[in-house]
Amino acid sequence: MISKLIVWGKDRAEACERLYQALDEYKVVGLPTNIKFMKRVLLNETFKTGVFDTSFIQQNEKELLGDKPLTKEAENQRLASIALANIWFENEKNRFRRPSPIDPWQTFDNFRINHKARREIQLQEGENKVHKLKVEYLSENKFNVYIDKDKHGLEEPDCILQNA
Repeated sequence: MISKLIVWGKDRAEACERLYQALDEYKVVGLPTNIKFMKRVLLNETFKTGVFDTSFIQQNEKELLGDKPLTKEAENQRLASIALANIWFENEKNRFRRPSPIDPWQTFDNFRINHKARREIQLQEGENKVHKLKVEYLSENKFNVYIDKDKHGLEEPDCILQNA
């Protein structure tokens, strides 16, 4: 615990309003906090009545924990970031396995002459969901990420991240 916030009011409703306002103005820098969670608790109708028990969070989990599904764009950004992180870690691992850091024939940077350097990546999510992505090497540490529109990869993939 880094601090304690205490408010009061003539009744529960006023105290909750004051606490929400205080949390809205509260500033903590450099550390993760549970301020958003506390504000969602204060907005909950069951909490406002004061009639709840120790299973309150479990019973209101989706509302309190903000477990909202990602938008299609945010989901694509998440997948692209994971694919790029995989490429980056693999390139770092290969870079240290090279016999000579200056020999161009010993580099593993995906450079190709006369065609696009695209690499397919499959990301497994859960037991049944597989995401197929293509990462295209543009230059040193610059990539485009594409996601397949269909299961068979027959259509040109959508670019979901450029010059990353």
